[in-house]
Order: sequence, then structure tokens, then C-alpha cells
Amino acid sequence: MKRSPLILSVPMLCARLSLHALAVIGLLPSGRVRPLAVTSAQRVPQLPTVPTTSEAGFPAVRSEGWYAFVAPVATPTETLSRARQLITAALRAPDTRERLNSIAAMPVGNTPDELRVFWRAESLLSGAS
Repeated sequence: MKRSPLILSVPMLCARLSLHALAVIGLLPSGRVRPLAVTSAQRVPQLPTVPTTSEAGFPAVRSEGWYAFVAPVATPTETLSRARQLITAALRAPDTRERLNSIAAMPVGNTPDELRVFWRAESLLSGAS
């Protein structure tokens, strides 16, 4: 077994944990590991028989990674609209969806207003204001 040193910076730690998660996902078909639960609010389509932590009896345990594209407030509306079109097209592309699905990532591509609502809810959930 290869030892992995602890990485102390937050971005590097998140990246390292993501790589470990990808490695575990790759081991699932072999039967060498058995998933007990996923930490998302809903079941993961790639693991339909694996319960959420809430379903497994731990409703307070929830953790999801997500990404958003943001821009400075002064960015011209036309630039934002064009960027949104390009990002949405990329997220809808079959090869992008296939790659994201292979790592159990679920692309959303919502509107700026939907992102604001989601971001606010996530902030409240994490205790941030």
C-alpha cells in the first residue's frame, strides 16, 4: 500500500481528497470496497443502491462539492450572456456529460438567479452568512 502524506493547504487537500474519491469509485466494480452511503442530499445515479447518509440514519451528515462560474460585478451584460451560452453548451456536450458522469459529477448549468438561491441555501446549511 502506498502512503499518502497529509497536505495542509485547503485547495490542495480538496484536490487530494477528490483524487482519493476517484480512486475509490474506480475500485467499486472490483468489489474491493463497499460504499456505505453517499453524502449528497439525493442518491447518486451512478450508485443507485447506495443510500444517502440521511437514509442511513445520519441526517446531519451532508457534504457536496459544487462549482460555479462567477464574474466581477462590473462585467458587461453581453460578456456574461456569451459566457453563460458557452458554459451551458459545454455542459450539455455529450463528451463533457460522459466524463463528468464517469466521476459521479452531476452537471447542472442553472441560471444566475437559481445559483443565487442555491448559494444562499448552501451558505445557511454550512453556517456561513
